[in-house]
Amino acid sequence: MRKKEKRMKKVNGLFGHINLIIRNIILSFYFSLLIVAMILLNPFFVLVTFIIIFLLYYNYLKYTDKFHIRPIKYEELKTYYGKKLIHYTNYLDDDAINNYHLTGNIRLIGNGNAKANYRMKCKDKSKKFVWFHVEDSINKNEPELESFLQSHLFESNPRKYKIVVNFEDVLDFPLFINPVNGNILVYGDANVPGILYKEFVWYTKRLYIKYILKYSFIIFLLYFPLKYHDFIGTMINKRRKR
Repeated sequence: MRKKEKRMKKVNGLFGHINLIIRNIILSFYFSLLIVAMILLNPFFVLVTFIIIFLLYYNYLKYTDKFHIRPIKYEELKTYYGKKLIHYTNYLDDDAINNYHLTGNIRLIGNGNAKANYRMKCKDKSKKFVWFHVEDSINKNEPELESFLQSHLFESNPRKYKIVVNFEDVLDFPLFINPVNGNILVYGDANVPGILYKEFVWYTKRLYIKYILKYSFIIFLLYFPLKYHDFIGTMINKRRKR
């Protein structure tokens, strides 16, 4: 079952493909501006300026713990008490669903795809995690929209299942945090009480131009470290298959 999940397409549906095309066009525009500036001005000066800005921004995020997914700090835990965590998946087998109907617990298998774990430090990329969105402060039992878009912007076909759990029910597991959006990751597999939904709102059945503009600019500034982490993840996956 897990092999199928690793092959799941992260780009699907009409709006998923359109959002991706718009993102690529905007990203290409930013790089075109950089090239034009290098042609019209001093290319060495423009390139060095871009590299300095990129390094300053990247190292600011890195050394303020705002880039890599990392173990959650004790003082951060209290901000999540009383919150719901939301997980979407296509993959619950019959045993997991039967177990849910009998016990109310949902058995979730961690994803160990190193490429998907692109914001992890290299030592953590091959570990298995169950990823959770954090509940929106206004819309109860719904994820924060920006968090949802970061994960599912290019998927306009909804996943099969939505799982909602209490934050307090995952405290027995090693927890990591994505400092970019506050998402919670459970290290390993998780068998936790929760509510399973088969009908729910899927937010990417439309275009998000404003978000894509912001998202593309951040990718432009962090293009090289993101590509580096993507490459490392790909190499780890290939090494595993040998």
